Amino acid sequence: MKRYIFAIAFLFALPVRAGEMVVSWEPPVLNCDGSQLTNLAGYDVRWGTKVQNLPDPATTGFTTPKGLTPGDWWVSVSAYNTTGEWSQFVTATKTVAPEEFVTTGTVVYTFVKRENGIITLPVGTVALGVVCDAAQSVNGKYVVPRGEVTWSGLTRPTVVVADCG
Repeated sequence: MKRYIFAIAFLFALPVRAGEMVVSWEPPVLNCDGSQLTNLAGYDVRWGTKVQNLPDPATTGFTTPKGLTPGDWWVSVSAYNTTGEWSQFVTATKTVAPEEFVTTGTVVYTFVKRENGIITLPVGTVALGVVCDAAQSVNGKYVVPRGEVTWSGLTRPTVVVADCG
């Protein structure tokens, strides 16, 4: 029979940068039966379809990787002890609004097909904070409005992409 250790309480660190979710918690100190928890071993953190094992009981926070696209995201955390017993998962949610999904780098790129594959070619710059189109991406980069680009040469591709999050 699985015995759950004491539940984790969430606190959110603010401000949260766009495209990231920052959660923090107080480590559990009691077992469900009221006895002292003395063998906390770590945490299991899950978000979206990802799983992250944090095998350090001193850990009390987690930041998702940058680049959460617009939509509803969740993070669940469970604590576990050295005998393999787990707490129940506690879940927190964040909605990333489309206007929060913005450029995180200033270089814009186009992709050029070569014999050895597709290469990324820088074609200009864009200001930080320009809203990106999360629905259109190539190789982890997202479409940005051409009107926001300062071109570095004569090439003016129809679609340009940048790092966003």
